[in-house]
Amino acid sequence: MAAFQTVRVCPRDGTQTRVDIGDPLLGQVLGERYRIIDRRASGGMGQVYQAAHTRMASVFAVKVMFGDIAYDASMRARFTREAEIASLLQSRHIVRVVDFSQSDTGLLYIAMEYLDGLSLMEVVDRDAPMEPIRALKLTRQIARGLAHAHDRGVIHRDLKCENVILVKDDDGDDEEVAKILDFGVARLKTDSRLTGIGAILGTPLYMAPEQITAGDVDGRADLYALGVTLFSMLTGQYPYIGETIFEVARLQREGRRARITATLGQTDLTLGIDALLDKLLAPDADARFASARDVVNVATELMDNDRARRRERGSFVPPSLASAPSVATSQASQGPAPAAPPRSPVDEPLKESLRRAITRGAPAYNEGNHAGCYAIYKDVAQEIIRARSVGIVSLAATVRLRVALTQAEPQESPTLRAWIMRHAFDDLLATEPITRRLPRDAADAAVDEFFAITDRTYALGHEDALAPFHAGFAMSLRDLCRGIPTRTSAVDALDRALGDIRTAPPNVAVANLAEAFERVRGDSVSAEIPKAVAARTAIGPPVPRTPPFVRDAIVRALRVGVPAYNQGDHAACAREYIRAADHIVAESMKFEDTHLLGSWLGGVIQTARGCNPTDAAWTVRHAFDSLLALP
Repeated sequence: MAAFQTVRVCPRDGTQTRVDIGDPLLGQVLGERYRIIDRRASGGMGQVYQAAHTRMASVFAVKVMFGDIAYDASMRARFTREAEIASLLQSRHIVRVVDFSQSDTGLLYIAMEYLDGLSLMEVVDRDAPMEPIRALKLTRQIARGLAHAHDRGVIHRDLKCENVILVKDDDGDDEEVAKILDFGVARLKTDSRLTGIGAILGTPLYMAPEQITAGDVDGRADLYALGVTLFSMLTGQYPYIGETIFEVARLQREGRRARITATLGQTDLTLGIDALLDKLLAPDADARFASARDVVNVATELMDNDRARRRERGSFVPPSLASAPSVATSQASQGPAPAAPPRSPVDEPLKESLRRAITRGAPAYNEGNHAGCYAIYKDVAQEIIRARSVGIVSLAATVRLRVALTQAEPQESPTLRAWIMRHAFDDLLATEPITRRLPRDAADAAVDEFFAITDRTYALGHEDALAPFHAGFAMSLRDLCRGIPTRTSAVDALDRALGDIRTAPPNVAVANLAEAFERVRGDSVSAEIPKAVAARTAIGPPVPRTPPFVRDAIVRALRVGVPAYNQGDHAACAREYIRAADHIVAESMKFEDTHLLGSWLGGVIQTARGCNPTDAAWTVRHAFDSLLALP
């Protein structure tokens, strides 16, 4: 099942390779989990596929080694290191790795979050020269990703426009989010096992001088590549182009690059960007920024100064005020909105405990002592759970760790045990501040914390933890409500919800419990789902199986709609669900075997459009859950 680039004989068993067939992995299942749907990209070490999980309604990107190198010990070691290194990184601006294993025939693969967007190279080819503020924003995001990696001792060494993908912001607006891909030639600062003397790894046009000459390389080489990336965004060219790698090195030493003012004109902003490029592209590493965080600060300062200059000239109007009614008019028409300052779902002492555990456990894991790494993670988790008994730690965070321990203990592999715990730690560390209205009591606060953690659990690809996490939290929330005199009705409601999920598929159980938690929170959820919705979804969809294109559309909609709903924007959630449902209907009506599905879902949409935003969201969501529950 291997795909080959040029080799005519399989190095594993001598079988002749073939050119008269398609990709052998398409339609296959790797590791009993990832069904290969489509091939999306090809790189130096392997190909990247779109894959659907066989047990969860999720789509992943799966990178599989080429057969040419899949059985070479040194290349397998490098591919394994990519997975190990990527596992250290959990940043919004770095693609997240969720799994690493090998197929039955020995092909190594890495499963990552699936990103639906364009590479920065494609955007540069289309849009360069970019507007300077846009280029600075993207540069700052990439620098934040590099800072996260460098803080953990990871150097990318092959940063380039092709290895950055731009995706739509999680909130569903038009803001671009840059994510760094492909740590295939990255290494830890302390690891020289895979880099031989004189080895040159990376892409020459982006390489720092010390990297071209195979000298000592640290994070400042990544900053040089970031400078090339920024220059490319602003000009559509490279700062130094030569016929050979040595010609590029000579031009770097001379430092005679084009100035961006020649392309964009001379303004305070372009002069400032040129100064930033001078420092990023300095031939001597010591003359560059000391860290990626310094780049973040300088880019921010340039954008702030430009904004201030526009304001002084009277040409700058904040977007939020450009067409808004006056404050008095707004309050008169809508009523005052209670201010709710952002608050952390996981307090800083707990996060610091988790960071210390990761810092202690990672070296043990990287040395092959996976059992020792798990023991460290387990001890810290148990200590945090004990702290909850005296009311110190967040209820939701404690349940998340308890679920992880319950899942990890039965596993025979210490590697898998360590990963399960690490995923739980990442879920807690990656939570975003809560902006919902202030809680009325401890139950409201617990629900807010729970949803903040599950939002990231979805995003990080840890769906296997969702059903037990929801069930465990439901029991803990029920016990908490028993101690609050005004919450007796919530106790009964949670009891009923727990009883109803015993025979439900995991995804349906998750949806039902999430709805119960929202009712506890009391954020305008109707007392009962409209009867029309129950009538349409109780019978279930008129198809025996859910087509892959339907699952893909639903999963994409949930990733946008669930966070919007949990942040209180029920209208945005409803819009996203209805938009996805309309797309499914349009596609379904093209094929005879899904025509009934399209008609059924069209009726659900019609009902939803006659409801308020909250009920509309739940109308379509229940239809989606019914579809996801099918094989």
